[in-house]
Amino acid sequence: MNTILITGVSTGIGQSTAAYFLEKNNWNVYGSVRKSGDAGDLGGNPNFHELVFDVTDRPARQRELAKITANGHALSILVNNAGIAPSGPLEVMPAEDIRQQFEVNVFGALETTQDALPQLHATREKEPELPVRIINVTSVSGIVTSPFTSLYSASKFALESLTDGLRRELLPFNIDCVSVAPGPVKTPIWRKALGREHLYEGTRYDFILDKLESYVSNAEKGGIPAKEVAEAIFAAAIAERPKTFKLLMAKSWPVKLLGLLPTRTVDKLIWKNINSAKRY
Repeated sequence: MNTILITGVSTGIGQSTAAYFLEKNNWNVYGSVRKSGDAGDLGGNPNFHELVFDVTDRPARQRELAKITANGHALSILVNNAGIAPSGPLEVMPAEDIRQQFEVNVFGALETTQDALPQLHATREKEPELPVRIINVTSVSGIVTSPFTSLYSASKFALESLTDGLRRELLPFNIDCVSVAPGPVKTPIWRKALGREHLYEGTRYDFILDKLESYVSNAEKGGIPAKEVAEAIFAAAIAERPKTFKLLMAKSWPVKLLGLLPTRTVDKLIWKNINSAKRY
């Protein structure tokens, strides 16, 4: 059986991806959660193995990853999915939120990769025909920056760059590194955005509060199912030569168009969308 490690499987994309791989029956699926038992129904499958660690906790991360080889499994696929998305105006964003965003989305992903690479190299040496690769879950926000999610975008831009760098550095070892970049996805992340109104209250940005509920609701409604992302991750895991970047959106043409327009035109279009409570 092939073996995959997916970080952040307690909800959303991570949980859906773990469930999708388990449905294929020929995968040992290791999934990370921050608290034991958070994997929910996944734990009922004998091919699922819960690893308890926060991606920012090096000792816990290394201890838990060692269980993969201890169980006699050869890791061939790493999916860096764990992430957070604190929203708010950059002018008033708390310093701890700024650091935590990068600790989880960038440093956590990179350090998990560093810890997993010895196992990936070992698998490559033992099974030269087996696809061995790293799949980073990035975001459309890694190519287009919207106001009030700028920090999240910055972390995803960084992860896209790391994906390209890793792929080129690992090319001599035949270990691939690609990214899957969803747009809005129907996950709890959108509801979490509504718990941060305090960052707008009493600031020059409080006019956004009247738009926030409808903006989040419309983004959530227009999102793709998490299973669609899981399918794309599975395709990237098994393809002989996967795309290095896969954008997943219900309608991707507006984003592609933004990349062709002058920057100041894009600025105006984005604010027009915000005033209309539209994400893209």
